[in-house]
Amino acid sequence: MKALTALRWTRAPFVALGLLAAGAYIASGIRTDLPHPPDTVANTDHALRILAPLTLGTAAVLAASLSRYVRDHAVGRSWWAGMARLLWPVPVIAVGAYLVLQGWAFATGPAPFPTGLSLWMLGLGCLALVTWSAVGTVIGSGGQLWPVPVAAAALFLFYSYLPAIEPPWLRQLPGTQVGCCGIDLNPAPETLLVSTVVLGGLLVVALGAGLVHRGRAAILTLGILAVLGVGSLLAATGSHRDSYALAEPRPDETVCTGSSPEVCLWPEWEHEAPRAAEALHRAQANLKAAGAPLLADPMSDYTTDPQIPGLGYMTGAGDHQIVANAAYTTLAQRAGTAYCQNHDLTGASMVLARLAGVPRSTLGSGTPLPPEVSKVLRASTTEQVAFIEREVAAVKECAR
Repeated sequence: MKALTALRWTRAPFVALGLLAAGAYIASGIRTDLPHPPDTVANTDHALRILAPLTLGTAAVLAASLSRYVRDHAVGRSWWAGMARLLWPVPVIAVGAYLVLQGWAFATGPAPFPTGLSLWMLGLGCLALVTWSAVGTVIGSGGQLWPVPVAAAALFLFYSYLPAIEPPWLRQLPGTQVGCCGIDLNPAPETLLVSTVVLGGLLVVALGAGLVHRGRAAILTLGILAVLGVGSLLAATGSHRDSYALAEPRPDETVCTGSSPEVCLWPEWEHEAPRAAEALHRAQANLKAAGAPLLADPMSDYTTDPQIPGLGYMTGAGDHQIVANAAYTTLAQRAGTAYCQNHDLTGASMVLARLAGVPRSTLGSGTPLPPEVSKVLRASTTEQVAFIEREVAAVKECAR
């Protein structure tokens, strides 16, 4: 009860923390259209630029205000026991806000529920917020407020600018996987391990500094420098020291249906492959009847050529979207690339998708069609096929 009485006046900062955490979704520019779970987690981790300094600053300010109370009422208990009893809402709210943001990104996006390495990445985000809460508590334990904005600003730079400067191995220290991961890439476990060592080491240092009665600031400072030094050594000597994406190719293979055209999707979407295959089978029949170019067979979610897109399947994708993506991939394979200078296959793929049975209203994701495409769609089937062939030939010639 005494703890609740001492904490009563601090409710406003906690409410502010929750509101600002919700606003971090907008401020961080989080995308919800990424189909690969690690990519979704990595993108949402940009919220740590706001949540981490806010968590550290809130913990430090409250610890500074309550340090005398804890000292006077911690008879028979450790300093951490007293502080944890008063300040536990700080890491709880911060971690809760972080998980809500991640949950929102997955609930509203096409990525399946995270597993494996994606869960490791989520754990790193939670560990980071607990760590910075502990660090902030130690910083505020001296009763001084001037170190708080300095530490919060340094932490903001740690998350915002460290991943953007040379050398590349510095990106591994904050624990956010900048540039990770395309549909064919997973985060490199080695880089996740470095981040775990850094964040875990900082938490141990903060907890250790709180156990002593004097020299907490010095112990915390030296400990942070030592942990960052060890992390830098691991990152600078690892096999991913020159990696900007902190990722490596996925070890798993796509799963194919054996249908015609054959559809090959990543394992997390294996259960949806039959529906995609059926949609492409109907589209192929329509193209045969129209005398138009047929869809590529097999149709894979992944291609080794960066100039040729894969099927780009996403959870919940409608049949029309699947066919439209397949049309674009097919023409890119025919031309050897999806675009070249001022030439691209967007218009031709729309016409091919229409011939495959995609309703005109869904072409271009509902945006107005280019005038040239609208004109071609009003022409005969023969003229539409000729338009497709001309566009493919133009891109192919340009790419030579």
